[in-house]
Amino acid sequence: MWSDPVDNAVILAETAEASTGPQVPALLWASLESIFEDSDDPEFHLSQRLSWLLLASLVRAELTVLAHHLVKEGAPISEKLDVASTNSKMCEVLERAIRDGEPIPFNDVRDELACERLSELFAASDVVGRMRSYLAGSIARVHRERNRAMHGGTLTKAGGMVAQRSGPPLVAAVLDRVVWAEKQFPPVPLDQLIARAMVRGRLALVDQSGLPASRVLDLDLPE
Repeated sequence: MWSDPVDNAVILAETAEASTGPQVPALLWASLESIFEDSDDPEFHLSQRLSWLLLASLVRAELTVLAHHLVKEGAPISEKLDVASTNSKMCEVLERAIRDGEPIPFNDVRDELACERLSELFAASDVVGRMRSYLAGSIARVHRERNRAMHGGTLTKAGGMVAQRSGPPLVAAVLDRVVWAEKQFPPVPLDQLIARAMVRGRLALVDQSGLPASRVLDLDLPE
């Protein structure tokens, strides 16, 4: 059972995905506003906070897909992945291999490119900054186009098209983590979820502390 704000957010996001035109960014931002409150410059603060949550989710999602593809393809590393007891541990094994520069053969060029992206992300803090900037900018664009739609009844030609294309999957990724947090026992407060993503994300990807980036959002790590 979800709380009313989360339920409303999911309904608004579903409606946005099935819509076109100026109502899309308006619905997407309303979805975020129903679960996150920030009255002081919401575009900047919310987009910056959510960029860490989205980045942590992106890393985990990419590693999950790659790990399962490697197992299916019978790659050399698949033996290590097979003995991992959980999806989280599979991701941790693959992340360590990527960080250590182990050769990992893929059958699909898209998987190779995804692995290269992760390798660059794990190796350089400036790449982390760029990716966070892209994610924050995408969320902020939704807010700006929402304002244009609400106050002017239209979208900008370039920004509006991008917001309609990139906004729904980004908001869906946020809601995926929010719903996951609510289903834990006890539920994880949203502020705590964001704080975990921000603090652990910096430790794993900027400070290179040894914390696996794939486990930034895991609950079984000590605080």
